[in-house]
Amino acid sequence: GKTRLLQSLAAFATKEPLSGRSPADTRTTRSEYTAWTFRSLVSQDMIPIIGDLLNNQSTATAGDRVVEFLAGILEHADRDPESLATLGPSLYAIAEDAERSPWVRKDALDAYFNIAPPTEVRTQRLIGLLEKSQASPLADPDDQMRGTLLRFLYPDQISPDRVWKYVTPRNRKNLFGSFWIFWNRTLVEKSSGQQLAELLDAMCENAAAIVPSLEDSRFEGLPPRLLARALEAIGDDLDTDRLYNWLVATGHSRIRLEPGRSRSVDEIRAWLEARPHIQKEIILKWLEPDNPGDYSASYPLSFAKVLHYSKPPADLGLWYLEQAIDLADTRPAFSRRLLRDAYHALEYSSISEGLTLELIRDRLHGHARLAGELDEFHRQRQVALASSPEEDWRQRMDQRREQQRKKERRQRKEWAVLLRSQEAELRNNTFSPANLHTLALAYFGQFQSDERGTPYERVREFIGGAPQLADAVMAALRGALWRDDLPGMDETISLHSQSRMPYLAYPVQASMHLLATGPEPALALEAARKEQALTLYYCFPLGREETRECRDIWFRQDPDLVLDTLHRCAVADLRNGEEHLPAVEELDLLPGHDSLVNEARLRLLDAFPARIPKKQTRQFDQLLGKALNHLDGATLAVMAKKKLALRSLDVGQRVRWMTVAAMLNGEQHMQQLKDYVLGGDERRVRHLAEFLDSSLRHAGYHQMVFGEWNAELPANLVRILGPSYRPMRPEGLITLEIGTSELISDIITQLGSMEDAETRRELADLVEDSNLAPWRDQLLWAQETQRAVYRDASYDHPGVEEVQRTLTNREPANPSDLAALLCDQFKTISEHIRGDNANLWRQFWNEDSYGRPTNSKPEDSCRDALLEALKQRLPSRIDVSPEGRYAGGKRSDIRATFNGFNVPVEIKKNSHRHLWSALRNQLINRYTTDRSTSGYGIFLVLWFSATRTTRPPSGPPPATPQELRQRLENQLEPDERRKISVIVIDVTKPGSV
Repeated sequence: GKTRLLQSLAAFATKEPLSGRSPADTRTTRSEYTAWTFRSLVSQDMIPIIGDLLNNQSTATAGDRVVEFLAGILEHADRDPESLATLGPSLYAIAEDAERSPWVRKDALDAYFNIAPPTEVRTQRLIGLLEKSQASPLADPDDQMRGTLLRFLYPDQISPDRVWKYVTPRNRKNLFGSFWIFWNRTLVEKSSGQQLAELLDAMCENAAAIVPSLEDSRFEGLPPRLLARALEAIGDDLDTDRLYNWLVATGHSRIRLEPGRSRSVDEIRAWLEARPHIQKEIILKWLEPDNPGDYSASYPLSFAKVLHYSKPPADLGLWYLEQAIDLADTRPAFSRRLLRDAYHALEYSSISEGLTLELIRDRLHGHARLAGELDEFHRQRQVALASSPEEDWRQRMDQRREQQRKKERRQRKEWAVLLRSQEAELRNNTFSPANLHTLALAYFGQFQSDERGTPYERVREFIGGAPQLADAVMAALRGALWRDDLPGMDETISLHSQSRMPYLAYPVQASMHLLATGPEPALALEAARKEQALTLYYCFPLGREETRECRDIWFRQDPDLVLDTLHRCAVADLRNGEEHLPAVEELDLLPGHDSLVNEARLRLLDAFPARIPKKQTRQFDQLLGKALNHLDGATLAVMAKKKLALRSLDVGQRVRWMTVAAMLNGEQHMQQLKDYVLGGDERRVRHLAEFLDSSLRHAGYHQMVFGEWNAELPANLVRILGPSYRPMRPEGLITLEIGTSELISDIITQLGSMEDAETRRELADLVEDSNLAPWRDQLLWAQETQRAVYRDASYDHPGVEEVQRTLTNREPANPSDLAALLCDQFKTISEHIRGDNANLWRQFWNEDSYGRPTNSKPEDSCRDALLEALKQRLPSRIDVSPEGRYAGGKRSDIRATFNGFNVPVEIKKNSHRHLWSALRNQLINRYTTDRSTSGYGIFLVLWFSATRTTRPPSGPPPATPQELRQRLENQLEPDERRKISVIVIDVTKPGSV
């Protein structure tokens, strides 16, 4: 009995998914729950049972999720029971098993570290496991084990000087796992001041290898963080040479050094700026080369990077001078450099406090050599000022800007002269196409740094500001659609295939924009003109956003014309091998006419050749997924048959069309898909994964696929994909492997929710399939869930007489009875509000001094009024209270409880901003997941008039309470409608409009 209880708790705690929670929240909640459960049930005789579950590799109880559950318990267990230590070898064996899922090994390792006594044996085991993980990338592909082991072993078993050998990650996509956490958080947090110093010393000794590795690993912020903490702990006790080495190594980190970019760098700056004497020592060390060489390239702020761009001492120039005088006899070359830096410091007010040229001359009195060098510096400076590169650069830039302004003014004048001379051509629609093209670019803001102003204002600015000429230009652009020299469809497509563009492409799009926004946006235009314009629009889409409105108008007028033109342009792009097919996206943006749009998708799919380049595969998948989503089964099935008959069909398309055939035509084609994919190499499996990932999963279609078809389809997809893709947690970037793993998990979850007997048989077969061993624990959970769903679906609902007896006794027998009783009473309350002389509607409104309703009362006040009315109508043994508590600390508005079960009631005013999302996000996902509700709940809306209703995500707002109820009920899945009730109570004043 205890074994079965523990297994059941494991199944409950590891159920996937828990509605409405992120994976991180789910894990935290389960850890708290399981730790509490263990403390309440643990006893000496439970330890052997746990050991059996961990050791028994041949039964389902040793699956990954059960081990994860038990490891989570043991990780948080107290160490008091000495017998817990007997589980250590079992946990270590799991952590060492490279065939296990990486996260299960990591969880087992966490548990092992908690319960195993800190002996030499444990230490050697952990070090050995770390070395295995370090030596074998396949054993630890995501660095989870290395990150966890380093956390356990540093710094007691792995010293600071040895830890750097483990710094390089093997999977740079896994940015936020235990390995990343160790190097970016744990290492600094666990190090004492002395250990931080040892870390920095070791890094400096091998900086050429370690610093680039840190940057490649995205750990570039670690060196400054180590230095900041070390300075805080032992900075004032450091010698100059050691600090200098640290500053050099960390100053070359790739981390951005601007103020505010890094807290650690800001702390280093603040520490240095508070110690100007240390800054000067570091600067002197920086300026002292091993080989003095030529100092001609020196300048007074060359040390900036080594000091992390901290603010230098204000008297630095004066200090340069004093150092130059002190070293004049012993190190003349170095002294010369320091004198030059002192002289140049005069140009920097931030470092020249107390320094003047006269002061320098006075201090050099008696130092003839230095005084002569100063004169030479000054002479060179005066010559340089006359021809300063910086000054010269500024002058050149000013000249260029002035030249550009003159050029623009000249161009405006030239345009004005040209347009005045050809104003007649502008107005009679015969203006030069090339010049009209330039004006269209100005219309769309292509000559400005941004797109400020209206198109008219941009055109007027471009041509010099004359309003009469601007009006003529706008007339020419408006009339571009009616020009006699518009290129035909074939000519435009031909030019596009040659990467050439007709000059009238952009003027026509400006004309479309003006047509759509003018006083007669639906102005009739002959079909041939529309076809010419649409071809230019699809082939050369500058200004697509501006011209889309006109396209939509024409689509409503003549959808066949728009779709035919789109098709011809798309097919031309397809045959030219274009990677991006704009028509695919355009189809999704067309308003209405869903059936016609889907027919256009099918035509495009049919136009794809038997062999397509890989770069076109993604858009092919998106088209095919959209076509499936429309569920035009007959046409798509015929097309699949035709495509599969082509011997030249490439492998990727064959996999995709076979998958479509299997979805639409059942068992025979499903077997063909299995034989073809599993009978070839791994690339065929990958083609299937890519298709499902891009066309179904990303389109939100997989729920429909797995819900509408019988269990055979999803079960066989698990059989095909499951052996190649293991369970993975979504850490870091979402790769195809992670996406497919999530997809398989979704499929298994869907199987668990299907209520027919066929699904029971399919799940039983999947559980026994040895190729699906990594998925066995999830399949077991789905099998258990499906059994409950099947029992629920096959439950013989009570007849009318039984329901009447329940209502007569006034005491519900289960959550279903209680929900029915509540709904009945809410409907009675609604009838009283609308027809009773007591004016119950007033309880929901604030009134003016004449008793007229002004505005609705707060939601809590409305709830209290309903609660009071409900209590008067229910048996006394049914407890009805406000703000019922549910899982995760969430509270419903009303909770009705009787005999251990309850039903939550969520109340919303029709003006509430979450009106359209609360049904699922609050009632279903937060409250009805409580086991004591059995999934029953009531969503109650108070109607305060149509004008107060929050606008829905799509479509017009409902006009009546009945329409609102229907719209909300449409959000429910078929199985949810059996347990979730939607009630809308009209609380407006009877007889009011």
